[in-house]
Amino acid sequence: MLLFVVATLALIFMPAIGHHTRMDPMISCQNNLKLIGLSFDVYAGDNNGKYPAYSDKTSNQERAAAQESLPTIYRLLSFSISSPKYLYCPSDVRTGASTFEGMQLSNLSYFASLTAARTLSNAVLCGDRNITLDGFQIRTGRCELFATTYLSWTKDMHSKSSRFECGNLLLSDGSVYACKTNASYLVSNQHLLTNILLVP
Repeated sequence: MLLFVVATLALIFMPAIGHHTRMDPMISCQNNLKLIGLSFDVYAGDNNGKYPAYSDKTSNQERAAAQESLPTIYRLLSFSISSPKYLYCPSDVRTGASTFEGMQLSNLSYFASLTAARTLSNAVLCGDRNITLDGFQIRTGRCELFATTYLSWTKDMHSKSSRFECGNLLLSDGSVYACKTNASYLVSNQHLLTNILLVP
């Protein structure tokens, strides 16, 4: 009889347990950004406090490439990111690269800042690629984030996790914010007149 009761309870609760074992893509995305933030911090610790685009220890060629190429920035961080799978969000329609060497813009889900610094703890460092600035969706390339910019997201990512247009932001201090509708309050507090972003 006891065995029957245990088996019946197991049948009732197993679907609920199985449902909760899958991680919400929004949470997985935030974990990816935390790992990226830690990688930037480790890199800066080894390179006189500077991130890849402005490191004194990288060659002039690598530094110039990092200032123009988001894959180059992430390749320079690859020593502390174990796999390129952490550079794309599970709710993104894109697919990740299998190797750092073969990584293209189309394999990345996160933009990165060229001007954020370790000493500017409130600076926007990375975030979901589906951003809009002052209502305009940003496509691949370089863009400028001003202190007065209205930053929000499209529904290209995380639309299943939330009914809002939302996204995640990583600041230079390693904190990750899940933002619904807009993140202008974070942008205005970053202590940078202009933050240059590379968007995949």
